Parts: sequence; structure tokens; C-alpha cells
Amino acid sequence: QALLSLLLYQVIQLIEGNLIYPRVVGQSIGLPAIFTLAAASIGGNLFGLLGMIFFTPISAVIYRLVKEFVVAKENQVD
Repeated sequence: QALLSLLLYQVIQLIEGNLIYPRVVGQSIGLPAIFTLAAASIGGNLFGLLGMIFFTPISAVIYRLVKEFVVAKENQVD
């Protein structure tokens, strides 16, 4: 029964970490879920917990700047 509990806990953590967290955080800061997951993963690999915390908002700012630049270029062409 302990093994089953451990397995269930791991499955719940996997779902929360890879599906729920990126979607909720991404929606709150305007970043697609895949970018949220990538930012947290890359930040975590490079700088540990602080990287995970700071890379998500940094990537949101970069995403927003690039998005606005692309929209401005599209409007300039039209």
C-alpha cells in the first residue's frame, strides 16, 4: 500500500508540474503554457530554484516585446 501511495503521489506531481502549473501561470502572465514550462525547465537547469522563479517572468517580458515588435512590423507593411 505504501508503494501504491508513492506511485500515486508521483503521478499527481507529474501532472501538476507539467500540465497544471504551466497553464495557470501562463494564463496569469500572458505566456503560452509551453513557454512557461520551457522557462521553468531552462531556468531550473541553469540556476536551480531561483532560475525557475525568475526565468518565467523574464521570458514573459521577452515574449511580449517580441510579440509587439512583430505586430508593429506587420502593421508597418500594411
